[in-house]
Amino acid sequence: NPALDRELDTDKETALREIPWHYRLAFGVFRALARFYGQVEIGNVGCALPRGVVVAVNHVSFWDPPLVGATFYRYPVHTLAKEELFRPGWLLGRLFRGLDSIPIRRRGYDREAFEAAERYLSAGHNLLIFPEGTRRAIGNPGPVKNGLGILIQATRAPMLPVYMRGSYGRQPMGSLESPMEARFGRIIRWHALDVLLAELSPKEVSQRIGDLCEAAWREVMERSYADHPRTSFEQRLGAEQGQTFKARQERLFGEEHS
Repeated sequence: NPALDRELDTDKETALREIPWHYRLAFGVFRALARFYGQVEIGNVGCALPRGVVVAVNHVSFWDPPLVGATFYRYPVHTLAKEELFRPGWLLGRLFRGLDSIPIRRRGYDREAFEAAERYLSAGHNLLIFPEGTRRAIGNPGPVKNGLGILIQATRAPMLPVYMRGSYGRQPMGSLESPMEARFGRIIRWHALDVLLAELSPKEVSQRIGDLCEAAWREVMERSYADHPRTSFEQRLGAEQGQTFKARQERLFGEEHS
């Protein structure tokens, strides 16, 4: 929405002064990490987000959260992350808590986590989530879990799809074999959601929302491949990931979800 972007101050220095110091510190660390690996940001116009947006990112690497975090500076972006990352005494857990991240169980419906996410969105905060629920193979985003649809139905929050490329095969200063990109789609607003809810069950609507998120990722992914065709290195990594992640999915969610 270009008109929306024009309404917001996209000057990075001004924006950084307006957020709490610990977010500025984290942003600086994440930004340095992204530069070290040669990450390129495409399509975010300085990421001048409106308030209360769900940032939906595909997940291929453990490094995705900080690398995505390096692209946001206008407002704090809270992360919905698996509860295993919040273990007491673990340095990474302290970092997530310090940035007001939300722990979530990956089995079943975590009411407490979703209520916390809804409060953040209702207060005008932005929320970063990985709707696939776990890491997936390179070049094969999805499927999206029902949690995204549940959250959208409860809050009506707009969704910003972001496609991460190259974070699994990252190399210092970047690599032509595995281009590092954070590529942004267009913000999606849910003008027809009430119409869908009048015709379909909430579960079916969640599936429609998930399908739309996957389609948005794939559209952005194809743009990336049009600019930089998928390499044999990425194909090999993706095949290796596919076998590893399939086994992990079976352990976490059962064979029917793999």
